[in-house]
Amino acid sequence: MMNKPFDLIDGGCILQNNANRIVFLILYILISIALIIYVIIYRVIVLENHSVPQVIVRIGGMLVNFNYALAINLILKQTMTIIRRLYYLRLFISVDDHIDAHRLVGTMLFISALIHSLAYAINFAINLNGHSWFSLIFTTAA
Repeated sequence: MMNKPFDLIDGGCILQNNANRIVFLILYILISIALIIYVIIYRVIVLENHSVPQVIVRIGGMLVNFNYALAINLILKQTMTIIRRLYYLRLFISVDDHIDAHRLVGTMLFISALIHSLAYAINFAINLNGHSWFSLIFTTAA
């Protein structure tokens, strides 16, 4: 009898063997969602700024800042040594897979920077205020 690709026994082993990766991914997603919610609440409720492109610009910018800081920390040798020494940090951050985590964060950094840039271009295209789109993007006329 052939085994199914994802048997329950194998599924338990997969979860157990990749616990660090799964925890890192869940924490990464939760922090990203929390940052998105924070920016939406701050821009819409506190500042009463209801411009959708500006909120998307700020979300992209916040994610760029977070991803950049995380990507740098994931590749630093001294940081990995500190994480490897501390047991509780080692449970949540995959020390042996920091290159793969760095690649994931770098990909998300590129996507969030792309969203940030496109939202800025759309925001400038919507709010020309008597200037041309070219002068708003490439000069300090605004």
